[in-house]
Formats: sequence, structure tokens, C-alpha cells
Amino acid sequence: MDFANDHGVLRIAIRRCSISDKCDTMAKVEFSKTEPSSPEVALPYAGEKVVLVYADTEETLTF
Repeated sequence: MDFANDHGVLRIAIRRCSISDKCDTMAKVEFSKTEPSSPEVALPYAGEKVVLVYADTEETLTF
């Protein structure tokens, strides 16, 4: 997962990599010891607008 704060908008891109490729991402997945089937990613969210960026579109999230 990659992210950037662009003029008060947190833009998040979920990257897909094949198993054999090296995939360097900004935010790493962490697996909980109590819930190993629910991986988590922590991002530096400070209340700004959030936009998910996909290969062909973007989605604005509202909270």
C-alpha cells in the first residue's frame, strides 16, 4: 500500500504484486497475534479527506 498527502487529501493506492515479484510498499501489513486472519495496515491519518486510488478509477471515502 502506498500513500501520499496531497494538499490536505490522503491518497491511498493499494498495490498488487505477483508472488515472485519484489514489492516495496510504503505501508506494510502487520498480522495481529490475536487475530492472524485479519491483517492491518496503519496509515498517518489526521482527519483529512481520503481518496482510494485504483488502476482505473478513484473513490472518495467519507467518515
